[in-house]
Amino acid sequence: MDSMEPREPRYFLRATSAYIYAACAGVIAVTILGIQLFGAGGQHLFPTLAALCGLAGIVWVLALVPSCEVTPTVVVLHHSIWDTAVPMNLIESVDTRWGLQLLLSTGKKLSVPTFSQSGRSRQYKWTAGEIPLLHSGTIPLTTTTRAAAHLISRFLDQYADDDIHADTAVSSPHPTHTHTQPQPDEHAPLAPTRSINVLNFAIVIVSCALVIFGVASH
Repeated sequence: MDSMEPREPRYFLRATSAYIYAACAGVIAVTILGIQLFGAGGQHLFPTLAALCGLAGIVWVLALVPSCEVTPTVVVLHHSIWDTAVPMNLIESVDTRWGLQLLLSTGKKLSVPTFSQSGRSRQYKWTAGEIPLLHSGTIPLTTTTRAAAHLISRFLDQYADDDIHADTAVSSPHPTHTHTQPQPDEHAPLAPTRSINVLNFAIVIVSCALVIFGVASH
């Protein structure tokens, strides 16, 4: 049965700063609600609640949705309202000088959302054991830029090793004059693919409308 088959590991990584931003917004919201209830005598309570609900939706999309999904074959950058899927075969290396960035074989750099903090240096030695490398399951983690870069680097090494083994397996056991090249996956994308997250986009629109309604009704 499919449900009994092992799944590849799927990591969902976020930086601690995302929760700090959300907590600060929560404190501001509670303060505004307290002022409305005890300072203004509950006047315009409904518009205030509408504006706070809108603020909660905006904070959710801007602070808590951004994350980095890492699997052995692809890295998915979840931004607020769009996702970018980057296959491992397109990633050359990882850079942490200006936050966590993926360096692609095309020369392009992609910044990983939520990991804006710099690592110790551009080139540093990975330290083993920061994030356990599991064989299956979904693993949500709050971690650092350094640890996230380490995880992606380990999967890159693993992907390269798998390519070498696959190339060896398809090579002829007898010497010939034919060059044996790695067999490319005809379905593998040649560039990162981007898609709009319709649900998050709708949440932003509705949340902005609630904030505007709440402010305009006072």
